[in-house]
Amino acid sequence: MRTRNTIRVSPASESSRPGASGQDHTPSSMYDSTTVVPEKNTLFLPQELKLSGPSNWEQFSPAQKAILRINGLEDAVFGDYPPEEQQTMDQKTRAAKAAVSIRGNCTGEALSQLVGIENPQEMYNLLQAYCIGTGPVLLQTTLYQFIRIKTSSYETIPQFNVDFERLAKLLLEQKEPISDTLKKVVYLTACENEYPDWTARQRALLRSEHPPTLRSMQQDLIDENRSSDDDDSHGTASTYWAHSKKTGRKGPTARKQEASGRRRGQG
Repeated sequence: MRTRNTIRVSPASESSRPGASGQDHTPSSMYDSTTVVPEKNTLFLPQELKLSGPSNWEQFSPAQKAILRINGLEDAVFGDYPPEEQQTMDQKTRAAKAAVSIRGNCTGEALSQLVGIENPQEMYNLLQAYCIGTGPVLLQTTLYQFIRIKTSSYETIPQFNVDFERLAKLLLEQKEPISDTLKKVVYLTACENEYPDWTARQRALLRSEHPPTLRSMQQDLIDENRSSDDDDSHGTASTYWAHSKKTGRKGPTARKQEASGRRRGQG
């Protein structure tokens, strides 16, 4: 049974389980998630929400957090608990229950990651690293970063170029190769806000019989940026590495673009 972004659990339900009497419960009954947790058991999730691997981490994580919160066990996983030998009896009890909950909500590959692990905080962190660092979650994150990359986020053009190549390589390693044409399209989209005229020229060249390679476009952008800064005789030898916008200067190319824009506005 599913509801709209809620997870509903009766706080009293936990006390009905053997050995759970006397446990304090958080009175709230609504938490962010994607399903309704059966009231007969508040430590464990429905089978469809149990973590099997990276593919359902985004569904499992908020539901598991809600289960811990409902049972007053959140601090045992996300709080600042002392080492086990320094914990109070109550803290040890809560940590043990949190570990039971996390382990009981894992199956298959995810469960195999927890062999020999007893600390609930370590359990959760290990599962998070395993799921976000691999599989569909990493692929989605990398794709999102790749299509939204912008020159304005980097101090220098070479830094931007290196990160662009890094993301493309990550996608290739995840068996999601990006075609050369799509790479060029994404690259120009990343540049168009800061280098509109240069981007327009490159897009025109892509429609020609001999379109530029991505490598030549990357070098041409460095040269374009360098030409905008060369007239500053007080700049350092590495001035051209940084955007004109970042250095606070506008070279001849930028000034020509501004003058052209003013003439068009007056015409």
